[in-house]
Amino acid sequence: MSGPVILDGLANMRMDLGNMKNSRPLATAAVALVGNWVGGRFSLTRTDLTFTTNTLNKRFQKDSDPVVITLNDVRQFGFGQMFFIFKTVDLETEHGTYRLRCAPGKSTQLMEKLRAICPMGEFTG
Repeated sequence: MSGPVILDGLANMRMDLGNMKNSRPLATAAVALVGNWVGGRFSLTRTDLTFTTNTLNKRFQKDSDPVVITLNDVRQFGFGQMFFIFKTVDLETEHGTYRLRCAPGKSTQLMEKLRAICPMGEFTG
């Protein structure tokens, strides 16, 4: 992460199911239904969006290193949905799609900041 933080807050990021450490069938089945949503914090600068897993969730993930999304790599971004209720902020890069779930007001703030500073991304929602 470089430069001053423009916006930060609590968030959940959807991670790959294969990143789970837990091999208990009931827990794995429950996560398979809703996705591997990992709690933590995000920080946005003029160049990067970084997601850092919180201490509790690190215990249940194989890889808990911070996820750094370089804004120059963002092709598209927009609002997505989870369960028809929750808004998500979705960022598509050449490396894959990243999905963050924040508090409703924070999702809107994040989207406004991304629209203002994301150099290559196309707003889709």
